[in-house]
Amino acid sequence: MLRVTINVVGISRLQLVILVLQKDSTSSKTFSKWIGPAVIFDVQSPNSYVIEFEDGSKRILHANHLRKFHTRTNPQFNILCVFNG
Repeated sequence: MLRVTINVVGISRLQLVILVLQKDSTSSKTFSKWIGPAVIFDVQSPNSYVIEFEDGSKRILHANHLRKFHTRTNPQFNILCVFNG
């Protein structure tokens, strides 16, 4: 499987899943959303990547619009029951 590692200068290696910055209708980055996960399909240039989304569509995006996707794991909770009586 392909994977991507994001460094300070951009993306250096291929990885499996990423998030893509989707700009909002306003010009502010504050209201933009991260969508995904998506897969890096191909490397177009050192900082541009062909991204394939879950619906099969592909877009070419610059590395500054991509972030590594971290899956969440369910933490195991220790439950302590104390009965007084």
